[in-house]
Amino acid sequence: MNFTNMNQEKLTPKEYFRSLQIVHLALMAGIVSFIVIAIVLQNMGFESDGEDMIPALIYVVPVFMIGGILASNNVFKFRLKTCISQSGLKQKLEEYRSALIIKFALVEGPSFFAIIAYLLTANLVFVGITVLLLAVLLSYRPTPAKSIIDLELDYDERKILEETDAEIR
Repeated sequence: MNFTNMNQEKLTPKEYFRSLQIVHLALMAGIVSFIVIAIVLQNMGFESDGEDMIPALIYVVPVFMIGGILASNNVFKFRLKTCISQSGLKQKLEEYRSALIIKFALVEGPSFFAIIAYLLTANLVFVGITVLLLAVLLSYRPTPAKSIIDLELDYDERKILEETDAEIR
């Protein structure tokens, strides 16, 4: 189900979280695919002439990694305020979806940067950074329990999210 149809059809917690988890999984799959391709290229003899870039990238990539993680958490917390202030559960969840996608993207960017650094230098430290960022992204997996806490839902809203086939209004 795509997001545009969510507004027109009956939206259930099961469908909502399935679609969010698909987006999350797709972003992770993109990173994994890119790193696998980069490793295969390096093992096939890809000529990386970027050894002189290692001293700079060994500092820049971790700064981007830490910056991406911090930005993802700070922007997410800022966006959560907008989510919480919405009047209905459906509006809260629509804002929450946007906040999560931004949170995911702010970790995905440094992952791709680390992979490119690996392609340029063939230094395995950058593969390690990518794996670390994947672990962070995995910890961001959206679940009903996390959304209940993040959105500070009241009893009635919690009950709706806990019933997988309830209609979200």
